[in-house]
Amino acid sequence: MAYVLVVGATLLSSSAHIFLKRYALAKNAGTAAGFLDHRFLCGMGLFGSSVLCGVVALLFLEFSKFYAVTALNFLFISVFSYCFLGETMDRFKVVGNMVIIIGVLVYCL
Repeated sequence: MAYVLVVGATLLSSSAHIFLKRYALAKNAGTAAGFLDHRFLCGMGLFGSSVLCGVVALLFLEFSKFYAVTALNFLFISVFSYCFLGETMDRFKVVGNMVIIIGVLVYCL
């Protein structure tokens, strides 16, 4: 259950990054009205939810393993930015993400 919470927190955090990137690309970013933008508010809400999931997961999981699993953020952000922002996914990113996955598995198992 603890690992599910950590992966959930990581997914929430990665989603928040995508919302904030979309907000940063908007014309009203950084203005007073921009802080009421739905992308900004969703991103901040997702970050808050991520922190809550992470704190609950820390009740059941070693601190070092928690942060090892959060390395999956790199994987999720790469995939989400490819799917939702149209960014490229070259072979170096794919290999790098595979190395991260293998590293997390080796460390946690």
